[in-house]
Amino acid sequence: MVAPICFLQAVVFITNYQGHVLHLANDINPTLRPIVAMPRATPAAPNQLWDFIPINFPDQTQFIIESTQQTERPGIFLGVETPATPRFVQASGSGSSLAVNLQCVNSTAGAIVDSNSGLALTAWPANNAETAAPVTYEIYTGAENQLWSFVEN
Repeated sequence: MVAPICFLQAVVFITNYQGHVLHLANDINPTLRPIVAMPRATPAAPNQLWDFIPINFPDQTQFIIESTQQTERPGIFLGVETPATPRFVQASGSGSSLAVNLQCVNSTAGAIVDSNSGLALTAWPANNAETAAPVTYEIYTGAENQLWSFVEN
């Protein structure tokens, strides 16, 4: 098995169908922070950049995703606080890592799917280009709002 073809081995912006990027929101609680989709900052902001870390060698089909904003140790990872049988749940930045699988749909995009629940990272529509929008994990349907592009910084 080979690494997913949509994955860049670099620090990336994780970009949704509206061109917004995953954004680790600043919050009082350093161990559990909301993740939203926002317009990309210029210059690049560390809380919008992510690093894919393979956890199953040599296949590299399963990853943890770490924020490059390293004000806390251990790092902040793309995560989720999962109830027993969720239908959807808010994406969060957490001190504990979440294993995800990449399901590539082409050479530049794929779905990010929680390895345990099977729920996919899902972007909600922003009302306008300047608005932040929620990001959740939901049942994977392959809809465009569940596909993410990985854009090198």
